[in-house]
Amino acid sequence: MNRRLLGYNKEQLIEHVILNDIKKEDIIKYVESNLIDEKEKEALLVKIDEAYTRINIPLDLDSKILFLLFPFGIVSAFTDSHTDEIERYREYGNVQKIKDYRRYSLFGILMYVTLPLLIKLLFFNT
Repeated sequence: MNRRLLGYNKEQLIEHVILNDIKKEDIIKYVESNLIDEKEKEALLVKIDEAYTRINIPLDLDSKILFLLFPFGIVSAFTDSHTDEIERYREYGNVQKIKDYRRYSLFGILMYVTLPLLIKLLFFNT
């Protein structure tokens, strides 16, 4: 980390944090120990807080259900909106949303694989 952090806007700060896998506590310690000007320090700490908030925003419940029922956007994959949505998550640094997207899509696939097996075992066991 270096003094260039002062010149970063929120998107650049998010990109820097993601690429270098920097923990929030580490970057806050660095800023508090290396910046003398209180005004700069406070402005940068606000940017850092906003950046980490954006990185850690989870998917909303509607999206979780959608990706559970339609894993990896099977239905919406035929439209441009699905790819645009995932690209928007990447572009804006919504790391948690991408993780949730993958997680709930995987759960959806597992659900579709295990559900028929359970139905067969429970109702057609002869």
